[in-house]
Amino acid sequence: MAAISVSTGCVITHDYTKIRNQLNSTSADAVEIIVYEPYNECMQAIPKIFNNFSKPVSALHSVKSIQTLLSTPGLESKGEALIQESTVLAHKLDAPLLIIHAWDGRFSNLDIDTICATVVRSCSFAEDYGITLSFEALPSRFMHPVALMQHILESTPLATFTLDFEYASIYSMFDDLMQFAPRLSNIHLRDYDGKWIVDGKRSYLSPGRGKTDFKAQIKKIKAHGYDAYYTIEAPHPSLEKIEENIEFFRSLI
Repeated sequence: MAAISVSTGCVITHDYTKIRNQLNSTSADAVEIIVYEPYNECMQAIPKIFNNFSKPVSALHSVKSIQTLLSTPGLESKGEALIQESTVLAHKLDAPLLIIHAWDGRFSNLDIDTICATVVRSCSFAEDYGITLSFEALPSRFMHPVALMQHILESTPLATFTLDFEYASIYSMFDDLMQFAPRLSNIHLRDYDGKWIVDGKRSYLSPGRGKTDFKAQIKKIKAHGYDAYYTIEAPHPSLEKIEENIEFFRSLI
């Protein structure tokens, strides 16, 4: 059954105690927890702070440095080890999904065969813990994200993917990604207004601040049979704004 999850990224802080308290007060059905840097400290803190949390954890979003490790020749094994650590943490949290960035979008050259081999081993490792790996369809200078996602999904039937509304809007790839709809396991809800970088910084727009037609796109996604979590991910200025978007998306799904 489709449900609304809120990401720790909705709260403008990396203090997990504050995040826990704020997200606990929302009407969301679940939460998605992002592992921030420094990841060692965060991975130790997360299970303690979210122990006996009142809402289920829909997914653990692994630390983004994995994308650089997997994309750098000679460092892939370190990325794989970090995926395994993250898998164990997801298991401790009873999170069914582990979200992973499998490639670094800044790299103009990638060894996609080596990345896929790592994906295959990682998915097999995660399966032993009852965890599904969900690879986010990220921007890339090397190859179109849809083509990269096809490589990932064809490498193993255990791999699934996360559709991010901002990234899908940048590449106008909603329809193209829907060819993989049976493998869609998570959705990130962020907005897009045509500007990815603002004043030298990444622009993460909360829904309602951009130009994305959420109603039309969610209708298409539902038509393909998707019936799992829709995760609100972008920073919000207040709990009231988070709650507004929870109610808005709940009316659409």
